[in-house]
Amino acid sequence: MVRGMGRSITQAVAALDGAAARLHAGDLSHRIAIRGDDDLWQVAAAFNTATDGLERAREAERERERVEAELDVARRIQERLLPADHRT
Repeated sequence: MVRGMGRSITQAVAALDGAAARLHAGDLSHRIAIRGDDDLWQVAAAFNTATDGLERAREAERERERVEAELDVARRIQERLLPADHRT
């Protein structure tokens, strides 16, 4: 029993360490395969939830930047269409 607990702890710590390294490298798509239900595996599950949120936030930021770029292009086109005396 003690050996099994030790193995579970070692696996969970290794999984968290590997996931943290991938996160540090910018990989938000990595998820930890949950292999237990003790406290460390719950931390691993929380890590997965956090990286899901970060990945969604990154996508939202990319979408916001895309929309801003499109609005900037539209703004420049509109400015060129206005007569010179109406430009600010």
